[in-house]
Amino acid sequence: ANAPAPASAEDLEAEESGGLPVPKRHTMSEGTTTPFRRDLKASVPLSLTDVLGFYRSELGKRSWKEESKGAVIAADKAVIAYASPEGPAVLKLGRKDGETTVELAMKNPDAAVKAGMMPKPGQAKLAFVNPNEVEAVVTINKQTIKVIAGGGTKGPDGQLLDLPPGKYKFSIKLAGKPASNEELEVGADETWGVLIGPAGALPMQVY
Repeated sequence: ANAPAPASAEDLEAEESGGLPVPKRHTMSEGTTTPFRRDLKASVPLSLTDVLGFYRSELGKRSWKEESKGAVIAADKAVIAYASPEGPAVLKLGRKDGETTVELAMKNPDAAVKAGMMPKPGQAKLAFVNPNEVEAVVTINKQTIKVIAGGGTKGPDGQLLDLPPGKYKFSIKLAGKPASNEELEVGADETWGVLIGPAGALPMQVY
């Protein structure tokens, strides 16, 4: 009953979202761009086979090369690594609520290295940004970090921290306000920006 209808040529016309392709027929599309990374999340009411064919065609037109190592292609999911002209990329497809889910991410390592935002191999990097007018005190992984007022708002001059991959609980304290307790999970070779707001933190993967 949940089998999607066959895709038409119009369904599989390419649109752009955050500089990445998405089939014209989609119910949700969200693209995010940072100086070091582009990613796309989408839901497409077409079969996984049709969506996979779309991306293999469109990414091939952009000179992205499939890497067979570690590729997974099954009835309900697909994971393919690519070498794009700008850097490494990964396409992940899945099935949810009768639709095909899309996660496509591309990293630009040269830009990350130039900006000092490249994580150490196998590690994760956190970059704290404090747009508030008072200092913020962050306690994470048994370390206490002070981020000056305005730190990180004009570039990666806020506090940077390298951590092993994993899930972390941390607290943020602004002068005159109660501490907020936060949680963040980071993976190897990822960089996360942590925006310190008046009521807590807003983490975003930037590489």
